[in-house]
Amino acid sequence: MITVKAARVAGVVARHRRGVMLRRAAVQMSGKADASEYTAWAKNADSLPSWDGDVETMHEWYRIDYDDRGFTMDVRPNYNKENPWTADVAWEDVTRICFHVGGPPLVPHDVYVFVKGRHAPSWVIPSEALMNGQPPDKRIMESQHPTLPALGYEYSALEPVISGTIMELHHSKHHNTYVTNFNAATEKLATAVADDDVTGIVAAQAAIKFNGGGHLNHSIFWQNLAPPSEGGGAPPTGALSAAIDADFGSFDAMKTKLSQMTVAVQGSGWGWLGYNKATDALQLATCANQDPLEATTGLIPLFGIDVWEHAYYLDYKNVRPDYVSAIWDIANWSDVSERYAAAKQ
Repeated sequence: MITVKAARVAGVVARHRRGVMLRRAAVQMSGKADASEYTAWAKNADSLPSWDGDVETMHEWYRIDYDDRGFTMDVRPNYNKENPWTADVAWEDVTRICFHVGGPPLVPHDVYVFVKGRHAPSWVIPSEALMNGQPPDKRIMESQHPTLPALGYEYSALEPVISGTIMELHHSKHHNTYVTNFNAATEKLATAVADDDVTGIVAAQAAIKFNGGGHLNHSIFWQNLAPPSEGGGAPPTGALSAAIDADFGSFDAMKTKLSQMTVAVQGSGWGWLGYNKATDALQLATCANQDPLEATTGLIPLFGIDVWEHAYYLDYKNVRPDYVSAIWDIANWSDVSERYAAAKQ
């Protein structure tokens, strides 16, 4: 959960800056193994041991990614002085935490990379930067905070299912507010972490969860929809269609069940089709408010239906079932299929 992970990383970075030995807290954060199985220590980039010269062969490079679940680690090959990936992060700012299992540190082992003196929400690069092991493009490098994503279609393109008025308000006002408030909350969290303000850390995290979840959910939602002229409403095909049949009996059965669950959400929330990686199966779920699916249930989100009133009230008034029934006519199963294929990798 973000509360635990953010606190752990904050503690690790703070202790690292003070030059103390990193042991149990760092190992717990890594999720690699129990503390008894690892020796952990911290080194600044300007005081690395002699084996630094062979860094490409001795290390697997990682970077920190910040999302709704807190800080997670992703492989980042060849992060070194010659290939720093982004000029915004100078090599001198890099702090590394190494782990090895027994034996001397000359055996290959993982390296976790932090940036010294910077708060995570300000310097991390979105996970898209790691796609296919390639450096981030200019757009990603220039966007270190979440920003409002483009829809990819006109506000009026989903009419008559969703009016242009609702789409404009929903996207440019509601979603944009989630982005703005999330960025403000992460800055407050960073300040609280720097000040060792536990009360401030706890207070900031509710806003991070709510607004970060709102940003994640809506970013998926826009892509889950498409005008009929661009395939919206066309039924799923290929591997996704086969998986739906295997796990629910038929597409219509899945559609009926998800519609029932989504209509029944009390207050505000979302209905989801997700992928359970542990069981290799599709699964349905609902989440309250803006709780993100993966952080809440462990399911990877594939297709979501927003049943906050701002998503439909101007068009459907209080008749939520009509809205949920209509949204299938603009469902973008091509996008869902791509998400399913990516989730299975």
